Amino acid sequence: MTPVNVFSKIKKEKISIGVVAILDVLLIAFLISLSMSKFVLAPGLSIDLNSNSELPTMAQPEYVNTSSDLTVLTAKGNSMIIFEGSICDRSSLVKKMQSSKHKGTILIKADKSLSIQELLDIVQIAKLSGFQKIHIAAKPEDK
Repeated sequence: MTPVNVFSKIKKEKISIGVVAILDVLLIAFLISLSMSKFVLAPGLSIDLNSNSELPTMAQPEYVNTSSDLTVLTAKGNSMIIFEGSICDRSSLVKKMQSSKHKGTILIKADKSLSIQELLDIVQIAKLSGFQKIHIAAKPEDK
């Protein structure tokens, strides 16, 4: 007990947290969790190469895992193929695909000048190299 009883004369302030501040923090946490997500909706065509049938089966557009099991191949026309960051020709593409560490999903980003035969050749090389799935995506044509 204090001699003058000073603490009883002082009004205690109520500590309150603003609802708006809590909502702001929750919104920021939600946006950060969305931006750090390992899944993206990848428009395009998914092909499952592990099916038991002779022909590969097509899957619905789905969420593609963008973690370490995704390998990216960019095809620009019939002459330029970029696999894992380096430009390849046909023979070096076969070697690089076979020596690739990640054999999960290969994302083929193609432009409109890529021929169907070249695309089928890339899919065949990927299948023979042991990839499980192929996802083919292309940019829509600018109008």
